[in-house]
Amino acid sequence: MSITALHVAAEVLQIFRQLSADKLEKQDVPPNLVVVFAAVAANPGRSLKELQETTGLGQAVMSRSCAMLGRGKPAAGIHGLGLVSVEEDPTNYSRKIVSLTPEGEQLLATIDEQLGRFVRQRPGKAQQ
Repeated sequence: MSITALHVAAEVLQIFRQLSADKLEKQDVPPNLVVVFAAVAANPGRSLKELQETTGLGQAVMSRSCAMLGRGKPAAGIHGLGLVSVEEDPTNYSRKIVSLTPEGEQLLATIDEQLGRFVRQRPGKAQQ
């Protein structure tokens, strides 16, 4: 991974930390959240299972990450960031489809604007 790619990764993580501090009043952001957000942005409308295969993350990590990126767990009083939505596939109720919300699209645009790089590129492929 190039120094440029590391710089981009650090800047993106900092943006997520600030968003988490603003919305959830905590700056602790697992790096997996950024990985999952980038995978959803690059693969809109894919299932949880497909995103799990794309990222190499386990089912539990993917579910927790999508919950934190999404609505959280309202029944448990846990708020999410509101960046992704997880909806049942109308043709297969056991399949969950993940997409960016308007807030997620705005964050992606902000990241693109601030960094001048496109988050949907694979790590190490950031433009110089």
